[in-house]
Amino acid sequence: MTSLINIQISELDKKKTAILHHNKIQKILKNNEDNSNIILYSDESKNKQLNELGADVICITNLALNQSFSWNLDSGMKVFDAELFVIEKAFEIAFNNRQLNIEKVWIFSDSQAAIKRLKNSSLKSDLYYIQSIRKWAEKFQNNNIQMQLEWVPGHMNIKGNELADKAAKKEAKLQRTAIESYISIAYIKRKIKESTLIEWTSIWQASKAKEKQYSSFECKSKWKAKTRIFKKQIWSTYI
Repeated sequence: MTSLINIQISELDKKKTAILHHNKIQKILKNNEDNSNIILYSDESKNKQLNELGADVICITNLALNQSFSWNLDSGMKVFDAELFVIEKAFEIAFNNRQLNIEKVWIFSDSQAAIKRLKNSSLKSDLYYIQSIRKWAEKFQNNNIQMQLEWVPGHMNIKGNELADKAAKKEAKLQRTAIESYISIAYIKRKIKESTLIEWTSIWQASKAKEKQYSSFECKSKWKAKTRIFKKQIWSTYI
């Protein structure tokens, strides 16, 4: 994956990383009069009370204009999968909104876990979103567009990240039927395990109840065994 995308995770503390990020963005946007750079922020949020997941991507091309793309993921996806999902959506949005003069795409996420997974993913990875991100990255490479994926600290007054977080939280509160269904493989596996465990517990409790019920009956055989005595005989042979 690193051959297709320049992936960066800062080793500095959150405050220093946020300051450096702010200065970087200001410099990019100041010199982006020709819109040759696209900046995107991705984030997800879970509403624990409603058990709903929301995700959002903020797309920025200049200081005055930004677009927001939001999804209600319902409860059929784990948080880690939602983080990969929204990064994949950022790639898709960037590619579909690219212009002829586009040179570089910057994608920022506050999920270190998702970025590390992408950085260390093997070519044989079977995770759907990782495979999908790789395909988008290959399309960008074929169009001679540089890809940059970086970690940014959350809740550090980074405008793009704050906007994406706010929109994702809002989407998670909306209990509505989405046009598309988003269910991850990990979620399905977890539900299968839960269902199997519930079924096994039910069978086990039923068998214990039967065992307790049968133990109340005293079972005696109608037949009595007779005792027979055999005389011990010793045989010896001489040759």
